[in-house]
Amino acid sequence: MNNNKWSYIDFEVLINSIFDGSRSIQEPITIYDTSHIESNNISFLSHLLSYENITIDNLLDNLFKIYCMFLKEINRLNKNEGIINMVHLLESEWYLTEDQMNLKEPFNKAYFKLKNHLMEKHKEVCTLCHKSIEESEKRKVYPIENNLQDEEPSLRLLRNSQNQCKELLVNMNQHLEETEEKIKLLNDLNLTLFIDLAMKHRPLYFQLNENNISNEDIPYNIHRIYSNFIYIHNLLYKQTIQYYHYLKGMIKTLNEELKNVNIRCSNIQLIASYPIEEREEGEEGEVGDRDEGGYYIDESGNISSSSSSSSEEDEGEDHVTSINSNKISNKLISSFF
Repeated sequence: MNNNKWSYIDFEVLINSIFDGSRSIQEPITIYDTSHIESNNISFLSHLLSYENITIDNLLDNLFKIYCMFLKEINRLNKNEGIINMVHLLESEWYLTEDQMNLKEPFNKAYFKLKNHLMEKHKEVCTLCHKSIEESEKRKVYPIENNLQDEEPSLRLLRNSQNQCKELLVNMNQHLEETEEKIKLLNDLNLTLFIDLAMKHRPLYFQLNENNISNEDIPYNIHRIYSNFIYIHNLLYKQTIQYYHYLKGMIKTLNEELKNVNIRCSNIQLIASYPIEEREEGEEGEVGDRDEGGYYIDESGNISSSSSSSSEEDEGEDHVTSINSNKISNKLISSFF
């Protein structure tokens, strides 16, 4: 659906209609095109996502803001004597001993601040991991005899990626546990009383209070206010569960990135640990004897150890020289990348 074609309800107008019960969240919202010729029915959630500043990435944040606004409205209604009497009656019918109307915010600002930070940090670290892998690829063109006496830049970048991955994984796993606690908190809210209140229409409040309350005390659509709260609570609950599983997927991706970086680090260190024999060349370019444990390229182009043929003196073998050292380097490197 082309959002530019349709005229959506102003956010403040939409939310106020939910709070005062003039609109039910469960009912479709009718919107019209800019010429008011065509109409379309969409859900409350789809309408929220039509606003430019509300996306699937920050939907949880915005649902929580609406939820908090609803809590203030519910707490305001709970100070009304006529509503208090109805709540007490229903609590006695359900044999509830605890105050079910004492609602608390399931999240705080620090949770969402950390959430948004971790989302950005995840993108940053994954990009760093990819970059470090790409930089290590350039090592293929470096001669292997340039040994890692001082740690080379590509390896430093890989190790930096390792450290940042590990640190981020600790923070994300802690955030995952916190999110799991939020899910439990939302699930533990007893909605039975609110469901019952959602079935009690305005005239019942006057009947219960024997008309001892003024007409303005009870909102006209009080049953919808409570039912809308239930729907908002359910939307927040569902979105929290979806975010929890999304977070698990991000942690899995980060573990895979760390695994790739670890493998590349190990390969580079293994290549660097291969002994390169000391070369001695005479004035006329003669090759000196092989050191024990040195490597050379045999006739088939394979890398072989001079220790395996130390008893044989074959002048036709290709000793490690300044000419073929790069061949040995490339052969070793290609076997690990």
